[in-house]
Amino acid sequence: MSARSTQKPPWEIRREVRAALGKARNAMLSPEWDSALEGATDAQKLQAARTLLRVQSAYLRVGNAELEDIRDALVSHREALLAGKQELEKALRSMKQVRRVLENTARFVALVARVVALAA
Repeated sequence: MSARSTQKPPWEIRREVRAALGKARNAMLSPEWDSALEGATDAQKLQAARTLLRVQSAYLRVGNAELEDIRDALVSHREALLAGKQELEKALRSMKQVRRVLENTARFVALVARVVALAA
């Protein structure tokens, strides 16, 4: 992680987290994702649906939270959020790997949920 990325202000981290969640949501609503799920098991399809709902919920919660309410949580989890965002973006580049996308998305959403819940 570069010194620049660890110096990002809370508003920028929040913006990047919300953008990453939006990208994940859009990717999981895309025709490419639908095609990737064609060969998936019923359990994987259920996990994908649940993950999409969690992504949407996190996206809305981060967007609706007042920055001052989540500022300290964003700062204390800065490294993990930025690393998680990068892993999520990397996983979304190859949507054919359903398991990898779901695992990375679930990890990122769980981290975001902890940040928002910590501030509440």
